Amino acid sequence: MTPYEMLRDSYLVDIPDMPTCEGPMGIFYDFNDGARIFLPEGNWHVSIEDSETGNILNESDSKGGLVQSTCRFYVKFLIKVWSKESKTLVFEHKLNLKDKETQILFPLLPFGDTIAWMPAAIAFIENHGCKTEFIMGEKFSRIFANKYKNIIFSDPRIKKPFFTKPYASYHLGMLTFKNEEYSKMYSPFDPRISCLCDVAGGILGINDCTHIPEIDYSSKRKIKERGKIAMRKLIVLLLALVMVFGVFSAAHAEDLIKVGVVNNPPSESGYREANVNDFINTFTEENGYDAKFFYSLKNDEQLAAARQFITDGVDYLLISAAETTGWDAVLKDAKDAGIVVFLFDRMIDCDKDLFEAAVVSDMAE
Repeated sequence: MTPYEMLRDSYLVDIPDMPTCEGPMGIFYDFNDGARIFLPEGNWHVSIEDSETGNILNESDSKGGLVQSTCRFYVKFLIKVWSKESKTLVFEHKLNLKDKETQILFPLLPFGDTIAWMPAAIAFIENHGCKTEFIMGEKFSRIFANKYKNIIFSDPRIKKPFFTKPYASYHLGMLTFKNEEYSKMYSPFDPRISCLCDVAGGILGINDCTHIPEIDYSSKRKIKERGKIAMRKLIVLLLALVMVFGVFSAAHAEDLIKVGVVNNPPSESGYREANVNDFINTFTEENGYDAKFFYSLKNDEQLAAARQFITDGVDYLLISAAETTGWDAVLKDAKDAGIVVFLFDRMIDCDKDLFEAAVVSDMAE
């Protein structure tokens, strides 16, 4: 999967085919998915610099077409274009977000992650004074919109983004690709070993992520308790489900109930740390459990751990997957072995017969 395909599938918003800002001599430019310059047919020399450090990030000759920076996260870019025929500088532009239409895109499903990324996003707006649109799941934007009336909130599943030709856009998320070079393009930090706040701060160029997001607690609840529940109750529900099954099993056997938990590491965020501690404090020997825990943000490592738990003969397998795909075979093996599987926090793209229940932030079904 190419970076463009992953962004389109994750955020449901297409990057404009052509840069959105018009310069001289048929040159177009913008800062959507990095610095982009479109050049008409000719003989050009282009450089893309970090204006704060003076470092040249990309430099090349071009006969025309699209030139794009390698860095796709926030850098105070300086674009320069020379005509090789006249040997003159014909265009120069330094990124300036003041009063410019800027989109910040959040993945549409993760709720805890969205909360963790909000401090960097709010600080970014305050630092740059840009006109801002947050691409965010409507269930989540509902709790922020009344507190941040200077921000436009859009869910592309409901309506098209308000800004059709943004000057700049930035994608927040744990963007990891099989090709490591792609991952480095979208974040200066490795999201597998960095906390969510640092990842968001790195993508947006924000060092201070201590802002506490304002939440509209009066927002009317539109989620039926039976079908969907708030994120604060998700883990409680999951634990309750497992304990109900556990009590039933304990009544028929003296052995400890074996539980395998495949999760993201506690360093990912404060939310994840609390989640991990809840599991550790619940699945104790005193409560009748023999629990094993595995933490990773790499899908292949999670898959290997799940297979080992199946081999070990656990009774229950709890999974918060790093990626939504690739789990079919493992879940089928678990089902064939009679292991009860619960998904939590993040959904997996698989046959619903392969798990007992999914307790996630988007319980649409």
